[in-house]
Amino acid sequence: MLLLTIAVYKKKKGRVWFFLFPVCGIILISILLYHYLPNPYEFTHFPEYAILSFLMKKALDEKRDGKRNRNSYVKSGVLTGVIGVGDEIYQHFLPGRFFTWYDVFLNFAGGILGLTVYWGLKK
Repeated sequence: MLLLTIAVYKKKKGRVWFFLFPVCGIILISILLYHYLPNPYEFTHFPEYAILSFLMKKALDEKRDGKRNRNSYVKSGVLTGVIGVGDEIYQHFLPGRFFTWYDVFLNFAGGILGLTVYWGLKK
């Protein structure tokens, strides 16, 4: 996250604060959750899938044949959700790991956060 912030700062110096506030918010929330929750490792899904959806949107937003990819927010959100559900299904078959709908929810919520941050940076 810090490297991504530095990259944004180098390219768009005026918009770095718009990106830095969500990043600091994620870090602060993570610290609080790790400190006060009995199993804070469940919340690592949230920032992981935020980064995944952000990068997925960036990859799908590239121009192809001179046109922008329409509906790339929907496509990246759906792909991030499918990967999140697939990850939970995969964990079901591993010893000591479990499929939980709560983790699926955190995956989707993280994906929405990543797309929101991307949308904010584009504005």
